[in-house]
Amino acid sequence: MSVDLERVRAAAHDAREAMLEMEVEPWQNAKSIFPAVWCEHASIAVAEVLARRGLGSWNFVTAGKPDSPSGHAWLELGDEKGVCQLSIDITLHQFSEWQAPFIGNGTSPAREQFTVPRYSGPWRAWPEIARNETYAAYAERVVAFLDRDS
Repeated sequence: MSVDLERVRAAAHDAREAMLEMEVEPWQNAKSIFPAVWCEHASIAVAEVLARRGLGSWNFVTAGKPDSPSGHAWLELGDEKGVCQLSIDITLHQFSEWQAPFIGNGTSPAREQFTVPRYSGPWRAWPEIARNETYAAYAERVVAFLDRDS
């Protein structure tokens, strides 16, 4: 699948800006610590914006650190063989090693630290979705916020 990287970047940045501009937050005072601990909510919201704009079905990826409960989430778009071609890590800059979100070719730089796979697939199939309805609800609110001017 061929996807226009500039359109992907624009959609991801639009979603990120919406999250910061919206009054609604996934939990109280969440914006005060953005991008820290936002990786799941932000990645799912970005994935939904990308899907609605016809920019592919992205895999939601979660991984952890060895011998640690710490984890992180981002998006990957694979080719027909499942090899990661593009990644969006909209909250990568929550870690001191990186200064900005990552939207580009190959895997997220976070893979250097988060090496223990936990989940990779459609975000709607992530087991946590069944337990926590805030992910889907927040993604819908981001899409609606962006659609308000359309």
